[in-house]
Amino acid sequence: MAGLNMFPWLLKMPASGDVWQKVTNVTDWFSPRLEMNFAGDPQIEQQVNEHVASYGAQLGLLTEAVLGLADSKHDARFHEAVKRLKDIQAKVEKLKADRPAPAKSALQAMEELRRTDGKAYDEVLEKLGVKAAAS
Repeated sequence: MAGLNMFPWLLKMPASGDVWQKVTNVTDWFSPRLEMNFAGDPQIEQQVNEHVASYGAQLGLLTEAVLGLADSKHDARFHEAVKRLKDIQAKVEKLKADRPAPAKSALQAMEELRRTDGKAYDEVLEKLGVKAAAS
């Protein structure tokens, strides 16, 4: 008697094959590198992660620096970690300084819209409850 083993493709026991599971946060719909429950500016956080240093790189440097401080002597590894950390801090500050304020960005966008599409500009003003000045 052959039994069920004669046709193994007919019966699949739980976890017997073709089993996989994606283990990630649900927030990877937006970005796999950006957690959505932080305080701060999401756009700056994303730029820092993509162009300066990931959270892991930042944590790694902090870990090296703290462990270096915990040692009685400060070796070259510690000084290199502090140098890299200061470099990251400078890049983050530059990103923050270079990013225009939201109001300035909105004004620039409205000016561009006024120049390129007067009708759409007037529609936006109307939706905002502002009477369009004669151009």
